[in-house]
Amino acid sequence: MFFDKKGHRRRFVGYVTFILTALITIIAGLFIVSVLINPFLPQLRLKPAAILPQKIELADPLPARPPLTKKEASIRQVAEKLKLEKQRREEARLESQAKHEMLSASQPAPTPSSSVPGRSFAVGFYVNWDYSSFTSLKENMDKLDWMVPEWIRISGEEANPLVLDIDDKAMSLIHQQRPDLPILPRSKSHPKHSFSR
Repeated sequence: MFFDKKGHRRRFVGYVTFILTALITIIAGLFIVSVLINPFLPQLRLKPAAILPQKIELADPLPARPPLTKKEASIRQVAEKLKLEKQRREEARLESQAKHEMLSASQPAPTPSSSVPGRSFAVGFYVNWDYSSFTSLKENMDKLDWMVPEWIRISGEEANPLVLDIDDKAMSLIHQQRPDLPILPRSKSHPKHSFSR
């Protein structure tokens, strides 16, 4: 029943197979070409719709800065002048303090005052890092002949080898109660007692 003596069926099946193979090859080739090549699309020049919000309309408009009135401008000028004056005074104070420290360091060591007969010579050592040292200085200042604070340290720099660490609180106390008290600063160390006689 399925035997084809003349071979018509075989030729028909061969033609159909060839045509289908060719069509599949062409379709696959077109697909590959469409993937590799960017498609050409026509440019649509559409006018922006008035209904949709534009980019400029989405941003909140920044309010214009109101101009300064004469009173505000004069107040600002006075504030700037006060700020500059305060800065100038602070610089002058720091410069004066630095000069005072340099003068104190350059003065020769004071000579001990003549001791009262029957009383030993009293020297008080002062350090900045111990608060009890200030308390002891305050209590025993009237009994001292000399004060030796640790207010000098070596910085290791050639331009400024010595650095002064003067305790303003102690210096102010000395100026108020014993301005004639000789002061002999020495380099920093940590003695057993922060203040001794």
